[in-house]
Amino acid sequence: MEDNYKPNSFKKELAQFFSKTSAHGICQVASSTTKTRALFWVLLTLTAFIVSINNIVGFVNEYLTYPVKTEVDMMHEGSLLFPSVTVCNLNQFQRSRFQNDSTMKMLSEMLFNNSDLSFKSNLATTMRLQKAAAKRNISMESLSHQKDDFIVWCEVRRITKTTCSARNFTTYLGKMDVCFTFNGDNTTLKVRDAGYLSGFSLILNIEADEHLPNPMGGSGVIVAVHQPSESAEVEKTGLTLAPGTLNTITLRGVSSLNASSHLNTPV
Repeated sequence: MEDNYKPNSFKKELAQFFSKTSAHGICQVASSTTKTRALFWVLLTLTAFIVSINNIVGFVNEYLTYPVKTEVDMMHEGSLLFPSVTVCNLNQFQRSRFQNDSTMKMLSEMLFNNSDLSFKSNLATTMRLQKAAAKRNISMESLSHQKDDFIVWCEVRRITKTTCSARNFTTYLGKMDVCFTFNGDNTTLKVRDAGYLSGFSLILNIEADEHLPNPMGGSGVIVAVHQPSESAEVEKTGLTLAPGTLNTITLRGVSSLNASSHLNTPV
């Protein structure tokens, strides 16, 4: 049986391929019925091809330069900015300061004689004390442990030891506490090294015999270390320390810098 199959010419095969290819631009050129339409699709296809090649070449060249996006410089500070230190007596009120007002005395005795009350009950009575004081124009600071009695001794260790006192502290009124801050507004005080040998020492007298039961249910001090330009936020960041003990708090200074963003060719 004679085979009548005759292969198409190369031109016909190429035209058939162009008309069925998934390359949209070439397919449109092959199926165009007018020269104007064909020319339009030829120009559009060539433009897209040139743009694609240009982008590919650009990406390859950028990759071959091994770009660096972040540059980090290590800097060793010769001195450290001294932080602020805020201390609070865990027991806000001083019992003897309630003796001159019958209502205030009654509320304070309610706390003192019911030391086994729950946190909620103690908190409610404490808030009643605060409201009663506000009605009588009595400041909470005057009912609290006084700065001169609370802060017995302090020392700052920098190049040489420097003794400080209660006069170097400012009063900070928290939500539930009257606290005292050292170095509260000084941004120039610095030390050479970190650690307790180059830091700040403090002796406090919590006056346990003058305590009233408080919502926290205990005795001690709260210490917050923070930036001089920031609020103490004792309720959120404070550390509670027990009385009659030696406590050390060591911090490490960390500085954050915005890293530069650019491209570098490796050496």
